[in-house]
Amino acid sequence: MKYLLIFLSFITSSLALTPADCDSESFALSKAYVTKENAISCQKIYYFQSTVEDISEFFQDAPGVRLFISPKSSNASFDYGETIYIPLQMTFPGKYGSVNYGDPTQTEYILAHEYGHAIFTKLLSRNSFYSEVYSIDKEFSNLEFEIKLNSKPTEQSEQRLAELSERKKSYNKLRKLLTDYSELYADIIAVYYSNNKETMLNALYFDDMSDQSYNLVLARSFSERSVDITDRIYSEEHASLVLARHFVGTNLWPKSKEEKQKFLSLIFKAIEEEILERVDREEYKLSAKKMNESLIKRINKIMFL
Repeated sequence: MKYLLIFLSFITSSLALTPADCDSESFALSKAYVTKENAISCQKIYYFQSTVEDISEFFQDAPGVRLFISPKSSNASFDYGETIYIPLQMTFPGKYGSVNYGDPTQTEYILAHEYGHAIFTKLLSRNSFYSEVYSIDKEFSNLEFEIKLNSKPTEQSEQRLAELSERKKSYNKLRKLLTDYSELYADIIAVYYSNNKETMLNALYFDDMSDQSYNLVLARSFSERSVDITDRIYSEEHASLVLARHFVGTNLWPKSKEEKQKFLSLIFKAIEEEILERVDREEYKLSAKKMNESLIKRINKIMFL
């Protein structure tokens, strides 16, 4: 089992962090930070830690992350440095200002998806075109964390954050190219971890969702179904590689841990080659139809090498 350095933080309006007394021998390299003693049980902390540890075993050099855990939130995200924001329960906006609550038993799969982004960026950082972006994102993330930990930002740290923020913006066009692939790969990690092709649909579904929201979530299913890829809904980054998801669900569905490791490596290799080719051609915009066709063709090619 690989050990990751994980900082767990409970975020309140003050953002003042103090060490949590939740360490155990099983997570010797994990660090926990809380803003209110016993606000969230150690059992729940360990549950999320175990999710990250289990997924890390699919990879030779999985990244360490900080987990900022809140009781409820409408947001779960990875900052592309070292921090994952994850609630114990997701909330979704409803009609007339109402709030819908997600199934808390599904949140670990949302965490699996967000950790998938961390893995994707770590794997991609071995390429020269992305190494500087990766370094900037990590520095920004670490500096933000230090400020939250100490609760008293210095003039120097605030100035450095502003500088890094501007540098991050200069890579927005490249980030846009990468996002579709990152969302696909993160979803693959989540469904492989859960052994369920409908994991992302289940984790993000709520009864009051609009037809458009439902179709966006449905696009993240790995079960094959009829799709009009020219529909503008597939221009959205979470939905764009819907046909590639279907291909993975049909042709690369693992039956063992070893197959998960093998398929994740194969799929990333195909994605990496697609990205390198597009960056070299400066092809920053591509239709969902062409993106799916090209990636599926490349995965097929690698499968039969």
